[in-house]
Amino acid sequence: GESRHHLQTPHQGVLHFDGVDDYVGDIAEVNLVGESFTIEVWARRDGENRVDTLLGQGDMSLGYNADNTFSFSFDGSTLSTAVFADADEWHHWTASFDATSGDRTLYRDGVEVASDNTSSSHQSSGELTIATTPAFVNYFSGQIDEVRIWNTVHSTTDLEAPLAGTEESLLAYWKLNEINEGDRIIDATQDRPEAKNHDGTIFGATRLSDFNAIVDEDGTLILDGISIGDRDTLLDPTAVMTVTASVSHGELSASGSNSITITGTQAQINSALHDLSYA
Repeated sequence: GESRHHLQTPHQGVLHFDGVDDYVGDIAEVNLVGESFTIEVWARRDGENRVDTLLGQGDMSLGYNADNTFSFSFDGSTLSTAVFADADEWHHWTASFDATSGDRTLYRDGVEVASDNTSSSHQSSGELTIATTPAFVNYFSGQIDEVRIWNTVHSTTDLEAPLAGTEESLLAYWKLNEINEGDRIIDATQDRPEAKNHDGTIFGATRLSDFNAIVDEDGTLILDGISIGDRDTLLDPTAVMTVTASVSHGELSASGSNSITITGTQAQINSALHDLSYA
């Protein structure tokens, strides 16, 4: 029978935020004032019963509330969902606003979960922040990936294909696995002639790559999950790093759970991973 198991997220590079003071900032030139727009973000929340902001700009915010509902707010008007117990689970959130009709919609994993009609519109054009508000409160605790902003309304069916960064109406796109010197995250739309530079700066967040944990049909366990604070660590074979690997079903024998964390040099980690078995 089929014995292939995958993690819940398909992404190859994410940022982990500590919920205390980690965020991405210094993102300018994202002007949505009076415009229709759509925001997409993948998120994995570390816990529940706290305010976890995924994205903010001025008085606009997107994220979880302390009662575990999810909200999309701007100009004093808020759209909220029912309660979702989302701790330790990856989910894709989409928020859209039609400036012409006033229709505002929230989607979770491609399914509409809340909608309303508002006379308000987004009126802020200052710094955009990921994992906190521009007032630096309500920091997100967990992992964030693939943040996209469109300057039009999109349905979830429009958003299923992978992006090249050159798509029409794609205003900004942060894969969060492309980082330059100075911990600058790269806006993947900047190669378009009309695109503006929406690069941002990482403040404290840790790079993770924990997507690839597969048990193949022949029983081979393939693991890849490297958490590094320094982007040059992988270039130094003597450097000590931490690997976290997990499978979505079953247990790893060495840990008695679905995940294991190993610290050591590349050679030490490779040796420990080689000896892992899965049930």
